[in-house]
This record gives sequence, structure tokens and C-alpha cells, in this order.
Amino acid sequence: MPSTWPDCAHAIAFFNHSTAQRLARAFWPGLLTLILPPNPNLSSALRALPVALRVPNFPMLLPLFDAVGGFLFASGAVCCGEGPAITAREAATLFGNDVGLILDGGRAPFGIPSTIVDCIPDPPEIRRRGVIPEEKIWEVAGIAPSPGQLYGIEVNPYAHELAQATIWIGYIQWLRANGFGAPPEPILKPIQTVR
Repeated sequence: MPSTWPDCAHAIAFFNHSTAQRLARAFWPGLLTLILPPNPNLSSALRALPVALRVPNFPMLLPLFDAVGGFLFASGAVCCGEGPAITAREAATLFGNDVGLILDGGRAPFGIPSTIVDCIPDPPEIRRRGVIPEEKIWEVAGIAPSPGQLYGIEVNPYAHELAQATIWIGYIQWLRANGFGAPPEPILKPIQTVR
């Protein structure tokens, strides 16, 4: 059975590119959740969906991890479209009698949940902003943020075009203010993630 978090992580998930490995080394154990493809050696039921993997920096859990072989398959403290639970009491209220055990490690740092990064696409995409600032994620990943990493919906066609142009202008301003110079790709091309 795996005995360290890197071994456990590789037993559960397939680290499909080096960016996922760099993020794990930089922020684990800690408040980073990585979405990864499942390890192909898992049973077909466990391979059905991507794996959201986190190595918590929660000393109360370490003996439990050791006792069960190094890792747990568990849900996050989110239910039915609600926001994430920040305290054990919120988790108890959210799940009621559906959960047999809740470990109380105190309030989530800063009252903010983990940052979730989807590492299935390359480059990765931030799915939930959390305690780790986006700038730190991109710095470790070695990726300059791009407009294609933004998501938005605008139903009015004119406002849709204006939203895309505004994103590009903000992107160019950010690049220059942070020492990246002019953008390497053509500006004002369509942004597929703004619909």
C-alpha cells in the first residue's frame, strides 16, 4: 500500500502533464484540489469520472490515512448546489444524518475553501477560486493567464462582443503591468469560453 502522498496520488490519479505535478509539489499538503484523470489501474466504477484530489494539511487526518492504507475516497463538504461548508457545524447542517463522522479541525483558513484547478485540459483551468491566489497558481504552473481561461455568458450579441473586447483590453493591460510586454497571440480573436 502506498505510504506517502505522492505514491497515494499516483495510485488514484494519472498526472497527465508536468504542470499538475508542479502544482502538487508546490501546494500539497494544503488547500489545493486538482482535477485529474483517474489512474487507469482503478476499477471501472472508479474510472468513470475524473478524480478531484486533495492532500490536506490536517494533522488529525494523518493517523486515519495511515490506518486505511494512505487515502480515502470522499466527497467534499458541498451538497446540492450549496456553497462549501467552512466549519464542521456548517458541514453537519448541510449533510444532517447522511454523514457518519465529521472531524472538526476548526474554521477553514480565511473562511475560504480550497482552490480547485482542473488539470485535464492543458493548460489547466481554475474551476473554483479559493485560498491560493490565482497569480500563485499561474506562477508555479509557468503559465501567463490568458483570456481563454475566463468563463462568461452574455445573451445580448452586442454586449457579447463588447465583453470579449473588454477582456482583451484588460489582458493587455495586465501583461504590461506585470512585465510580460505585448501579447504573443493576435488580439481580439474570439474567446470561446465567453458565450
